[in-house]
Amino acid sequence: EALDNHVSNQLRHERALKRSPSREPILLEELNGGEPAFAQSLTAAEDVAWARAIILVAAERMELECRGGGRADIWGIFHGRALGPLLAGQEALPYETLAEQLGLPSVQAGRLLLNTGKHMFRRVVRGVIAEYARDEQQVEDELADLKAILVGE
Repeated sequence: EALDNHVSNQLRHERALKRSPSREPILLEELNGGEPAFAQSLTAAEDVAWARAIILVAAERMELECRGGGRADIWGIFHGRALGPLLAGQEALPYETLAEQLGLPSVQAGRLLLNTGKHMFRRVVRGVIAEYARDEQQVEDELADLKAILVGE
């Protein structure tokens, strides 16, 4: 919980600075003698770090919720099919393999659990963002930013 609080506080601070309309931006040209060549890569790197932090906190919370609620099957399918590939660039594990590992009655049961896991993860991510967002519009904006970063827009 202390790590969650630290990450949430750090994210809240960083995102507030990034979106704060009352601050005057420092132009990168001023810092770099008129050569802002690193500006986009630095921003992209910061965005990816932010997105990864949100995903990691949400994943940890979802895993705790699943295991605490006796739903390790949801976590197993979600991790094997969605989270592992997203975070580690792994191939998604075949439904057949996961169904066998998790003792599921069928591949179709695995597909249904993945759908449940995706809905659950969206809810948890929204909750993580809502902890530092000023209002519902900022939550929606942050979710849109997160999606854009994850799909590489």
